[in-house]
Amino acid sequence: MSTTTINIGKEVICDSCNKEWTNSPVSGGFMFSGYAYCPDCAKSKIGKIREYDEEEYITNRCPEDKSFADWIRDDIRGGKDGKIIVSTY
Repeated sequence: MSTTTINIGKEVICDSCNKEWTNSPVSGGFMFSGYAYCPDCAKSKIGKIREYDEEEYITNRCPEDKSFADWIRDDIRGGKDGKIIVSTY
C-alpha cells in the first residue's frame, strides 16, 4: 500500500463541473451520493435527480445563510486543514 497526501488548503471546487468556488459568497448546493454539487449544478441536476427518483441520495444541503465554499470547508470538511489522503493498494 502507498499513501499520498495532497493539501488543497481552502480551495473549494465542485465535484461535478470543476468550477472553483473558493472565494464566492454564493449559497446553495448539496451533497449527492458523496459528491459536492455546487449551486449551479444543483439547479441544473435536480430535475434529473427527481425524474429518476434519486432524491434519497441527497444527504446534505448548504444552509441558505452560508456560502457554498464556507459550507464545504466548515461543515463537510469539519474545519480541517484541507488535506486529502489517497491510499493505493
